[in-house]
Amino acid sequence: MVGEVVEEELTVGGQLKGTIHANRVRLNGTGVVEGDIFHRTLAIEENARFEGTSRRNENSIDTPSRVQTDRLRTTDGK
Repeated sequence: MVGEVVEEELTVGGQLKGTIHANRVRLNGTGVVEGDIFHRTLAIEENARFEGTSRRNENSIDTPSRVQTDRLRTTDGK
């Protein structure tokens, strides 16, 4: 997936290139993120790959976004 994601909670198990705004972010062991993550909590499992910056915000989903994906909960490469 390429773009900007705004979610309350997001689990990444596939590839994501772009910016993430989510209160709770988890990168599974198969997750690959290239971009910036704005979060309240961030968990990165062993073997996950993350290239970018992370910044803790108390309420990350209040940040304006060009694209809001209310239904996106996980990215698993499918």
